[in-house]
Amino acid sequence: MVYMPHWPMPLKISQTRVNLEHMAFLMKQLGDPHLKLPSIIHIAGTNGKGSSAAYLSAIFANSGYRVHVYTSPHLREFNERIVLSGCPIFDDYLTEILEKIRYVTNDNELNYSFFELTTAAAFVAFSEVPADILIIETGLGGRLDPTNIILKPIATMITPISYDHMEYLGPTLPIIASEKAGIIKHKVPCIISAQTPEVFEMLLSKCEEMQASSIAFGYDYMISKEKKEFVVESSGFYEKFPFPKLLGDHQILNAGAVIAGILSGCFKDFKLSTDNIKAGLKNVVWPARLEKIKCLGIDVIIDGAHNSGGAQVLSLWMKDNVKKPISLILGMTKNRDAKLFSSYFKDIVDDIYCVRVMSEPSSYTAEKLASLIEPNSISTIICTNLEEAIIKAFDKGNSIIITGSLFLAADAMNIRQ
Repeated sequence: MVYMPHWPMPLKISQTRVNLEHMAFLMKQLGDPHLKLPSIIHIAGTNGKGSSAAYLSAIFANSGYRVHVYTSPHLREFNERIVLSGCPIFDDYLTEILEKIRYVTNDNELNYSFFELTTAAAFVAFSEVPADILIIETGLGGRLDPTNIILKPIATMITPISYDHMEYLGPTLPIIASEKAGIIKHKVPCIISAQTPEVFEMLLSKCEEMQASSIAFGYDYMISKEKKEFVVESSGFYEKFPFPKLLGDHQILNAGAVIAGILSGCFKDFKLSTDNIKAGLKNVVWPARLEKIKCLGIDVIIDGAHNSGGAQVLSLWMKDNVKKPISLILGMTKNRDAKLFSSYFKDIVDDIYCVRVMSEPSSYTAEKLASLIEPNSISTIICTNLEEAIIKAFDKGNSIIITGSLFLAADAMNIRQ
């Protein structure tokens, strides 16, 4: 459920796939705010988009620059999606912009998706509030994503791609990657994080087609892990950095890709020293990613993993970092592949407590979620709510992981004590 301080009515909302021609028309009605933005870094991918945006934001901010950020979804409040110079957009300002959008859209017959309208609101805010750099995360895909209305970012970035939103993006990884690669622009450098070979092939081909220089993991830079630090190196640089504040080896990959882009000169018009980078890694904030909190006075770990790639990363981290026995509390949005997601935790967790995500109306019921998990692979327990699941797992003396949805992580944070 999207919590907003205000949503103007009436607005004609479409549930269909977005159309960039409609987005361009809306931008024109609003005075083309997308042509009045600060320098842009545009990020697409399946997993790690938000974390990469958080690293970039922290590094630029620690270098003294004013940073705007657009991400989705939010964790607790919609305002988190539109960050202006380090602060979520104020309610009154967001209301003012949304009313402006309502006024111009009432004069045309086009229907817009929710994300198109909120992206338009973000672009208006970003165009009106001064900043030095704007970091934009796509919502879904890339080629037809409303954020792709921007013409000339200073750099693009493709984070790890896995299976997700297949009903919109396609059934295979190369097809999904081709949609994500739609943000790659002519002669604009593209930073590419770790990928499968078939995805690399597609992304590098797209870079060649667009005459965009690529900075690709395994091709143009490498990352290695040592005891207390990690190394980012290429033929042109070799630098050591402390582990980032965010936990997990996947966060080293995310941070390393950002650093490789910086050291390769993608942001040459900005002064970003290695000390600035180290400060950014230390100060980065991105909640609900392997975050340890207390719920009902009980220690739990929350993680926003919600697709197969996220489940794989989380399960690998749990093997080495969570004391057994382990209970997994799971809630997921409808149409997610619960069977595949849960399969990564076989032989790692003792049981899965299935719950409905209270802040997500389109989530599976606990009963439906339990029915989708592979029979006989993992013991499942149906719970009426998250609190019941936490208490039952705690009574068994198990370590507790809460995952499957960012909205479930938000539910956990809302009962934090």
